[in-house]
Amino acid sequence: MAKNMSREAMEKKVGRLSPRLEAILKAAADFSANSSAEGTIAKNAKKYRVLADIGTDHAYLPIEAIKRGICERAIACDVAEGPLKAAAKNVQAAALDIEDSAPNMNNAALDTREVALCEKIETRLGDGLRVLHPGEADCIVIAGMGGMNICEILASSPQIAKGELRQGNRENMLEHGNLNHKMLEGEAAQGCKKPPQLILQPQHGQEELRRFLHTNMYTIIEETLVQERERFYVIMVAQAVTDACIDECADVNANTDICTSVGTDNVDMYSEAEYFTGRFSPKKNPALLPYLHKQHEKISQFINNIPHPTEQSAVQTRLQWLHELIDRATGLICHDFRKL
Repeated sequence: MAKNMSREAMEKKVGRLSPRLEAILKAAADFSANSSAEGTIAKNAKKYRVLADIGTDHAYLPIEAIKRGICERAIACDVAEGPLKAAAKNVQAAALDIEDSAPNMNNAALDTREVALCEKIETRLGDGLRVLHPGEADCIVIAGMGGMNICEILASSPQIAKGELRQGNRENMLEHGNLNHKMLEGEAAQGCKKPPQLILQPQHGQEELRRFLHTNMYTIIEETLVQERERFYVIMVAQAVTDACIDECADVNANTDICTSVGTDNVDMYSEAEYFTGRFSPKKNPALLPYLHKQHEKISQFINNIPHPTEQSAVQTRLQWLHELIDRATGLICHDFRKL
């Protein structure tokens, strides 16, 4: 590889992460270990063994996850050959970015760093979670698609989504596909002790996804909002409910100002209003009020065009939910502001 690519050329070739992808990466980092505001993992802190990005497109997210130390290895997955070829090229191009962090390295050392980066990111062609093996990934990102599509992906591969790994199936995992032997070293060979962390970002159909998760015994640990120009994106951190993850989920919720308690036999189901609006912390989501106002405005524009009284009443109820949440969020924000 050429060693004289400038930062401007590098960003043009690989691209900076958008606010949406930055927020997804931060959500992954926050629940992996104590991370910095830039989404990097502190030295000696726990990181993911394997992060899998489903529908990776250009592999921007896996590249940054490796560079920031959020995971030890990453798998960039896509159902289409074109994006996956672009992903492979971007992985190679990203290795050139090491010049800025180590300008005094000789070419041999740079080549070693490039090879190491490329070895840590594997690309796989396939549909949904079928490209993974049970227990292989302890963080799974599914972003940039509809909520119903995400539901179908999770429903079609429950063993993967819930991290169910049959004991002693190392040989079976190797026989099924092109699995890198290094990905099975250490804890990877033993399988995940807990279900994988799911970082989900639906473009639409958020309500359907929330209902699916709870119906199928996943807890929604946290929801966050990010604004990118005029668009708003919802990011959900979820995990299957098993005995192994109950205590950790309870610890996480104890340190937040929202409640998503987990029980051994059930999850804390949302109210009907929360399935529609989501459950967000106003303190941690500055985009919440603009998001709620936009949702309210959008629904208000077409409610009078609904001919059936029953349907109009249901939509009116949703407007009321939004109005109540706007008032509650405004009150919390004003209260915090007066304390400054």
